[in-house]
Amino acid sequence: MNSLKILILLLALTWPVFGAEAFDYDKIYKEATRYTVIVTIETEVSFGTQTTDIKSRGIGTVVSPEGLVIFDGRPIDSEDPFSAMAGMQINAEPKRIEIKFFEGKILTAEFLGIDRYTKLGFCRIIHEGKEKFPYASFSDRKKFVIGEMLSGYKLLPEHISPPLAIDVGMVSAFIQEPEEFVLTLGFGEGELAAVLYDSL
Repeated sequence: MNSLKILILLLALTWPVFGAEAFDYDKIYKEATRYTVIVTIETEVSFGTQTTDIKSRGIGTVVSPEGLVIFDGRPIDSEDPFSAMAGMQINAEPKRIEIKFFEGKILTAEFLGIDRYTKLGFCRIIHEGKEKFPYASFSDRKKFVIGEMLSGYKLLPEHISPPLAIDVGMVSAFIQEPEEFVLTLGFGEGELAAVLYDSL
């Protein structure tokens, strides 16, 4: 019985490693850095009569050739219940959004809004002319299988280079209500708005 407990514990601690060798991480990195961006948002936060500017930094993904970007909208969510309890008021209209590509290019973006259920934020890169951006194209969720291994990247702190770290998880369920989506296991909150890869 003890050996069974040890085996289960070892599997629980090491399960993301199994199947990880099926991914070509060099190829995934080259693909990911084409349309993965760093989103830095400057927002105004009020504590009673005191007002200050804060910056949040997170991972984002370009999802259209015109420069539509999705990102983690929680840091600027004015409906955050914790902020209300702490007496904070967040101006949901960011003062400035900076989009940094991994090739080094930096552009600004206009804020479009936050989805109230997923907390995904949306912005559009401001640019002149008819420039088209590399963007992520997504798989049909019906092709996924429960237990299928997935791979993705998370953003590391600003003083670390390179700024991306690989992560591995899996498909754990198909949720039907309140809306259809694929539930995953093994990925952290810091990867919201990042792309997950089923192969490459």
